Amino acid sequence: SDTRRLRPGLWEEYEAKLEPGQTMASRPDILQELGEVMRPIILEDFETSAAQKEADKKGGIIDATVVEEVKNKDKEAAPPLLDVNDQWKD
Repeated sequence: SDTRRLRPGLWEEYEAKLEPGQTMASRPDILQELGEVMRPIILEDFETSAAQKEADKKGGIIDATVVEEVKNKDKEAAPPLLDVNDQWKD
């Protein structure tokens, strides 16, 4: 799982919060707490992976510029919801 790969020992730390006989499935509150901890870590890993793929296209150099380009790529692709240049345009 991503937790074990990205933060070794964290899954076990959260399993230790369970009472005997309980599982993560029976304690969604603990699973949700772990998810909230892992969400930014997983997103960062995804962005770094995407940046590495982009860097590979550019000669294998990864830096903050490439990471920012990947983060902003989806934002640039979306068309504007409103055309604010012409208020009377139908």
